[in-house]
Amino acid sequence: MESQCLLAGVDTLELGFCVGKYFLGERQWNDLAAAKESSRRSDFDNKLAVIELGGHEFLVNRAGAQRYGYILRNDDVTLKINENANSGIHFPEILVTLHSGYLWRDGWERAIGNIEECISQLADIRMVKVSRADLTADIKALMPVLSSDFREIVTRAKGKALFGHGQFNVGRFYTGLQPSGYRVGSSNLMCRMYDKVAESNKSRKMWFEELWAKEGWQKGEPVTRVEFQCRRPFLRRMETDSPSDLIVQAPGLWRYLSEEWLTLRVAGDDSHRDRWDLQELWQAVQRAGTKFGEVTGITRMRQMRSTFENLRSQYRGYLVSMVATSTELLGSEATEMPKEWVMSMTEDMLREPEFDMDVKRRKAKYSGMDN
Repeated sequence: MESQCLLAGVDTLELGFCVGKYFLGERQWNDLAAAKESSRRSDFDNKLAVIELGGHEFLVNRAGAQRYGYILRNDDVTLKINENANSGIHFPEILVTLHSGYLWRDGWERAIGNIEECISQLADIRMVKVSRADLTADIKALMPVLSSDFREIVTRAKGKALFGHGQFNVGRFYTGLQPSGYRVGSSNLMCRMYDKVAESNKSRKMWFEELWAKEGWQKGEPVTRVEFQCRRPFLRRMETDSPSDLIVQAPGLWRYLSEEWLTLRVAGDDSHRDRWDLQELWQAVQRAGTKFGEVTGITRMRQMRSTFENLRSQYRGYLVSMVATSTELLGSEATEMPKEWVMSMTEDMLREPEFDMDVKRRKAKYSGMDN
């Protein structure tokens, strides 16, 4: 099977917004503080308070994080907000993480535009910096099997193989006793290679299969993900500061990462490791740079439909278990009376005043930035 790049883009993106002032009034700040306090009194995530900002609904976390007093999230993004606007003198006042599904749904470039428009309704944006970008390619190929000393991993930048020392740490992931992936590098610049089909099944991101299928992938074929995690120190060295810089430079960054910083070779006899032939998988990885900037085209409706079908299947299973259990509780071998009992309980729950509030909270969790 010839290795083929199925898709390439940005899988995780973190943007720091430096703001001169907020457009939120005192009442909105009070509502935000009240929502956080309400969430703090709750013991479960499904009881978190909901707030609307910039025309979008968010759940409000019960606690903040270092520097950021408020954390808001929905299915697409997480916002960390520091309420003191100082034009980013010390750190960005708003830190936004764009989640994987949002970035792949209609393309990461469009997602950047959407979130910048949203934040501009909340604050006077003075500068936007890229804090983290995970550049990713999914390759139709078996995950590589590397030797115990990782001699197949070579970097032309240093002219030597990476043997798990210094900034080029190398490690393996395991599922049980089987290796399921590899990690190369440190937190500021890291490459991960792993079985994306297995990971998608575990994380329930089955919508990736639809994206792969557009490129000819068929059920049962392997997919290896190659992902470069780039944090601010590396991006600064590469002069990738703003989102527009990232959009323009993404193909060049990929070329540097996959051709100079890291390569995967077929072990040979030549003492110069960078003369060894590239593995077929890595040839496809290098070609993936041409795909950056393409819109993937997956829609939110398809994601929601998949979620609904999974929930419906689980719901039916719960109903079967409830009816089966209630036959024992009621001492009835027939199922008609237990079915009526379970149906009555379900109707009572739907009528509870708290049910509508729980629905509102759950809608905020699934809320999208492009609604």
